Amino acid sequence: LEKRLKERARFNFALHEGGALLGVLFFQFVDDIPTLLESQWKDRDKLAVPESAATHALILDVFADDAADSSLRGAVAAELLNFLLCYARALSANVNEICGVVRAARFKASPKIGDGSFEDYVFTDNGAHDPALALHAAAGAKVQAVVDNWWPEDGDNGGRGAYATYVVGAPPSNRSKLP
Repeated sequence: LEKRLKERARFNFALHEGGALLGVLFFQFVDDIPTLLESQWKDRDKLAVPESAATHALILDVFADDAADSSLRGAVAAELLNFLLCYARALSANVNEICGVVRAARFKASPKIGDGSFEDYVFTDNGAHDPALALHAAAGAKVQAVVDNWWPEDGDNGGRGAYATYVVGAPPSNRSKLP
């Protein structure tokens, strides 16, 4: 967090209450989605471009404090995603989509969905059965593609991630509400 705040202070959002950090969202601007889809997560920083040259905001990471997120019924990460959508609509003239490569949380542990492939898993119901994918789906994202070799060391998902996009001009489909 410290490193990201020093390097890209403007591209980090934090949600806090009463001095406690509840969650953070990190992103960067990109303009070359085909190269992103052929890359690995460790190389994503090389794709960063200035906001004036960007067509997409790439979500790098979303973290929520487990205790805070639980007490707020999962709203911490959802509120951070909604804030990024509002930010992109209001302040970023060139950005028409927000995107991210999402790691499925329960692919390995899940009963077979569809034919049991990773592709069927992430595309069935837009991933609504998986907590990580469902977070993005609830905020309005749509799974577009499977990215092979995104996280080579991720044995649970065979190194794959799900590329999901949000249309900036569209409101979130299932906005979360804080209690």
